[in-house]
Amino acid sequence: MNPVATSDAAFRGGACPTPEYTIAYTGNYTTSADANADHDLTTSTFAVRVAASTGASLAASVLAGLCALSGPRHGGATSALSQLIAEASRDGVASTVDHWLNRGAELPGFGHPLYPDGDPRTVVMLEGSVIPDGMKRLADAVFTKTGLRPNCDFGLVAISTQFGLPQHASFSLFLIGRSVGWCAHAMEQSRSGQLIRPRGRYDGPTLALD
Repeated sequence: MNPVATSDAAFRGGACPTPEYTIAYTGNYTTSADANADHDLTTSTFAVRVAASTGASLAASVLAGLCALSGPRHGGATSALSQLIAEASRDGVASTVDHWLNRGAELPGFGHPLYPDGDPRTVVMLEGSVIPDGMKRLADAVFTKTGLRPNCDFGLVAISTQFGLPQHASFSLFLIGRSVGWCAHAMEQSRSGQLIRPRGRYDGPTLALD
């Protein structure tokens, strides 16, 4: 029995998911949340700490992180990856990868500046998971063309696809895990009692003073 296929049909009919699905999904969900709870001072995490340093409430601090995460260059990668997967399914994997690369677009879901040899979070998240065939072919094609390996966004979309979750669920999976880390950062910053106030440095032509 394929618990994924069974549960997907059950959800559409309004029935309860199978026990096999529940066990598999719970394990993957917990692993995903743990792997993405914290990742140093990312843009959104820094926004959380800045807000918390002003004395803002925990809810307001987490909202600051969510606002930063909403940007396409931060939390929008999973949505962009879903688009890439859809195009690869429609137009073919090789031609789609070539098309994205030829127009100078980054390939969402692949590569990470901190992990040139592969994102360890992805390895943890996908252990024991069933990666969809289309995503496997895409990963192989991207690695052949660029040497880039899947990152955590790839893992999130793979888990969402495997369990037939709604569109954009991968973003929610990431957010649920990361919000726990944000709360920890906000509380730590609040206890320090220090205001984060970076200084700006002018970078431009020398101004003549009369």
